[in-house]
Amino acid sequence: MVKNNIDPSLYFGHIIATKTTSGDIFEGELYCYDTCLNFIILKDDNKNGTANFYIIRMHTIVDIETKQKLKTLYEVLPKIDKAIVEKIERKSIENFEKKKSRIGIRVTHEAQELFDFIWKTHPDCTWNNRDILVLNGEVRIKHPYGPDNCTAKNEKLRERFITVVIINKSNIKWFVYIHTCIHTYIHTYIQFNIYFLLHFCFTILYFWTYFRYQDFAKRKLWLIKNDKEN
Repeated sequence: MVKNNIDPSLYFGHIIATKTTSGDIFEGELYCYDTCLNFIILKDDNKNGTANFYIIRMHTIVDIETKQKLKTLYEVLPKIDKAIVEKIERKSIENFEKKKSRIGIRVTHEAQELFDFIWKTHPDCTWNNRDILVLNGEVRIKHPYGPDNCTAKNEKLRERFITVVIINKSNIKWFVYIHTCIHTYIHTYIQFNIYFLLHFCFTILYFWTYFRYQDFAKRKLWLIKNDKEN
């Protein structure tokens, strides 16, 4: 008689022997099971280190016999130190807040580029609305972030950061210039290839038409005669 109410979780990890409706007996460890798809998998270890796996539909099982029970069904999980987890969480939040504070609100891409460029050598720089403050406010760079928009407590400090602004702008210009050159080169290269391909196709078509005409004219001599008369 088929067992309709089989709970595979009761045999999980145990060595069992199952008898099916066809009379076959399969023995091995209940390796895994799926109650949705209604099957179990038995693992039968061999002496040479290999193993046989049997997939059995649960509705075909008529009898189950436990051959050997496991002493411990599951391995003991290691203890998680809550203090370490909280420390990692706090560190991650601090890093996130630091990164967030470096992002300007309602500023241009060039302004953010300038801030990031200054931050590499002055990690104390901050945003004050749309102004960039450096050295605890001793230097202020206002919108639109040009050399004339840089103010400082003394002229020497101001000239120093004017140089920084100029260098950053030149880096951006060089980047735009290189990007434009690459884009122009690719566009020209593609156009040249298309022109070359069309020229090649028309040349092939011309010769194909010419030789086809010559071949046809050999069989129709009157065409050649008419050409000479013309």
